[in-house]
Amino acid sequence: MSAPSTITRIAICIRCERPYWNTGPSVCGRCEDLGQDSGLGVPRAKAARRACVSIHSTAQGDCTGCGKFTRIDLRDGHCIDCQRERYQRNRLEVQKQKIRCKVCSQIKRSAYLSENICRRCALIRKNDVARCVDCGKERLIAVKKGGPRCLSCYQDRLAGGSLRKLLDSYCGPNRGYLIQLAERIDWNSVDEDMRRRFSTFLAFLKEVLIPEPLTWEWLDERLPSLSGASRKRAQAIRSSLWDLAYIQVALGKLEARKTYLERARIEKLLEQLPEQSRKEISDHVDWMKRVRFSPYTIYTRLILTRQFLNWCHHRGVGLYEITDFLLEEFEQFYRWQWACTACATQAEYDLYGDHPICPRCGAGMVRTRWHTNRTIAMVCDHIKALLDWVFESNQTKTILSVTPCHSLSFRHYPTDVIKQIAKYVASPTADAIEAFVFYLILFHTCSSWELIHAQIPTDENGRVRELSNAGCIIIPEREPSRGNLSTGRVEKRIDFDSALTDWLTPLLRRVDEWRGNVLKELNNRYVLLTSRGAKHQKPVTIKFITNTIDRGCANAGVEHCTAKTMRLTAAAIFADAGVMGILGLMGWSKRRAQQLGWLENREVISPGVRKIARHTKNQRPPPAGALAK
Repeated sequence: MSAPSTITRIAICIRCERPYWNTGPSVCGRCEDLGQDSGLGVPRAKAARRACVSIHSTAQGDCTGCGKFTRIDLRDGHCIDCQRERYQRNRLEVQKQKIRCKVCSQIKRSAYLSENICRRCALIRKNDVARCVDCGKERLIAVKKGGPRCLSCYQDRLAGGSLRKLLDSYCGPNRGYLIQLAERIDWNSVDEDMRRRFSTFLAFLKEVLIPEPLTWEWLDERLPSLSGASRKRAQAIRSSLWDLAYIQVALGKLEARKTYLERARIEKLLEQLPEQSRKEISDHVDWMKRVRFSPYTIYTRLILTRQFLNWCHHRGVGLYEITDFLLEEFEQFYRWQWACTACATQAEYDLYGDHPICPRCGAGMVRTRWHTNRTIAMVCDHIKALLDWVFESNQTKTILSVTPCHSLSFRHYPTDVIKQIAKYVASPTADAIEAFVFYLILFHTCSSWELIHAQIPTDENGRVRELSNAGCIIIPEREPSRGNLSTGRVEKRIDFDSALTDWLTPLLRRVDEWRGNVLKELNNRYVLLTSRGAKHQKPVTIKFITNTIDRGCANAGVEHCTAKTMRLTAAAIFADAGVMGILGLMGWSKRRAQQLGWLENREVISPGVRKIARHTKNQRPPPAGALAK
């Protein structure tokens, strides 16, 4: 087509076939700039080919685009609806091409086809910045009808109707699942984000077929990764699939997610077991499910027995060939490990192997502890339960009679060390607080918590009595915790031994004198205190107890001792003296008191090196009345 020879108001461009105001040339102003650079390195957007909207012919036929029998354009065979759609599609394609705005000089999409200007600058030029009636913010106004509204609020206003049309237009095989999602939509809270999420999910449904019934295995396999190219698309699809899955759970058509994860991790563990014993362990798992073992117990047993079975498999030993000797060897393997003295490289412990050399640096390796006694006890108990089930199910005729040697071993100091500390306690030149702390640990097996919270009784007027006159201390009831349900001693009052009055009474008087110097006429019930915590009714800290014991050990002429090991030593002395029953009154449980009497559970250790502070210049002074070093 070409422009008319005479000057008219409207002409058709010979390049883009768009109508334009005729000013003389045969092309519109936009096509005149095609191929020219904007001067800033960004080419101007190219116009797409225009489809003629008006049809002047009366010929009818089948439309090439939609197939309808209607009036068509003889030039391309399209009806007016298809031509309008093509025109709009070409227009949108042109607007997707970014241009450099002539106002703000930023590279953005064009607001008009006939002008290189971005949408924001076009709206500002039209003075379309006002307060939105929905969000109440000063923003660019997109629609003025019904009150000025910004673009996001206007899209949220139209989102409900658009979402209904979107859901009604889907006729795929997954329509049943889509109806279930649509029934749970709160249409009053539908916004543009929800519409986009459903639009993305509908595009995903066109590519997949959701099975009936839905399974967690299919869901885990089909969930798109969040680390892909389009994270927002993946989030929209994942959220919709999760909602759909939990709808099936609520309808009873799908197991709970927690149940599936417990079952899946058990099946994964079974695959990691040796193939020769996998069937027997699978039967054992089925038996535990029948007798109502919790999934956590089943998983724990598989975790703890997996290493034992793999360890046996590497030695060529099957499940039916396990003996007492082999279980004892595994217990030693699980207890110890080799560690390099230079680079801390670790290696597996072999009970009958040679002393290894570090493969990295060539230095010698020493045997160190790998797992604690409690961990070893738990592992051995689960292994023993598995082997007992194998025997009871008549799969083997050999029953293990071994008793695992993972019982707790109590460490205590030699008797000579305790005698030397006792002499220091009875000495009149000993520090009052150090000697009194030693007395409570050795003669009454007080723990560190009891030493910290020990209190002195009060008189009728509420005043704290002197320790030498009271003749006892009060241990408050301990609040039970999740790991320790015991509330402490049965008898909360500890009376001092009257047979030790020769040196105990002078010691208590020295303690009262020390307390008087620290309190300075303050009233505080705690036996051990500091000058700062006395006026706030606060007890001392564990660091105070540790420092007091360190100074006491140095003054007594022994190496560093801990309060816990000294308490265990005192309990062992009481048990050897035949007064084991008194340990239950001193805060020990029945089981613990009985184990303290077993000689095979004891381990005699020597006092260690006393800890020295690294920064001696900033070292805190000892409490008032203590011997300064």
